Amino acid sequence: ILNKHFSLSSSYDGVIKLWNNKDWINYKKIVCNDEKLTCITMSKDNSYLASCSMSRSIRIWNVNGLKDEI
Repeated sequence: ILNKHFSLSSSYDGVIKLWNNKDWINYKKIVCNDEKLTCITMSKDNSYLASCSMSRSIRIWNVNGLKDEI
């Protein structure tokens, strides 16, 4: 997922990463408790992201409220 400021990536290892598009540095890392992620999307105002997993769970994340885990 790509917008003007950030890109998102997710994987089967249960990690979502937010990347800074300016310098391609990993800005934030979210660990989703061993869930295999299948889909992610970001809200239009870039404040929230949603993730879906193989366990059929959907999580909504407040991007501004997340702590850096890098």
